Amino acid sequence: MTFTVIGFLSCTKDNNLLPVSSAPLMTDVSISGEGLVYDIKVFFNEGVFANNNKTGDLTRNNFSIVILNKDIIITNYIVTHSACQKNANIRIVLNMIPTVNDTIIIQPSMSNSIYNFNGVSMCDSERLTIVIDGS
Repeated sequence: MTFTVIGFLSCTKDNNLLPVSSAPLMTDVSISGEGLVYDIKVFFNEGVFANNNKTGDLTRNNFSIVILNKDIIITNYIVTHSACQKNANIRIVLNMIPTVNDTIIIQPSMSNSIYNFNGVSMCDSERLTIVIDGS
């Protein structure tokens, strides 16, 4: 199978045209697997936390993961992360094998779910998109 990263979206501060440089960002994503189980690795520009006081490992409650195929359901996913790490591992389990060009979107579950060392939260519109080429 071939996997392609197709896009990144980062937030801007309020109506200001300048990017929020102090907010943590998702910078890259990789995926491996086949059949019904896939391992996704999300990379951040800095160490991140689940809480604004520099504590907490990221869990499934910190992410929203969607597959853009009305027939495929993510039946389960597990997040592995240690506080202050610059990456998180996400294992997803699907109800059926993906087809050509099924797209997965990964983003914070809300605007107060992922923080950096300074207690600044990631924008909830931050997202990574990756395509599974099931061919």
